[in-house]
Amino acid sequence: MYVCVFLLEDDAGTPTAHYEELVRFIGYDVQRPVFADADTWEEVTPDFDELRRQEASVVDPATEGWPEFSE
Repeated sequence: MYVCVFLLEDDAGTPTAHYEELVRFIGYDVQRPVFADADTWEEVTPDFDELRRQEASVVDPATEGWPEFSE
């Protein structure tokens, strides 16, 4: 999974990363990269300055606990 990042300058002119939508890289359709929404798996055309790979889960089950699902 990848997060869409926009590089914006703060008031001091320092580049700052602003993280937006989370997407999945599906593959290539001829030469076009195909992405899907991380939650719904629907194809999306993400907008970004750069993509950053998600190295770890957003919520660490070891420290935050596992989610409880209704039955």
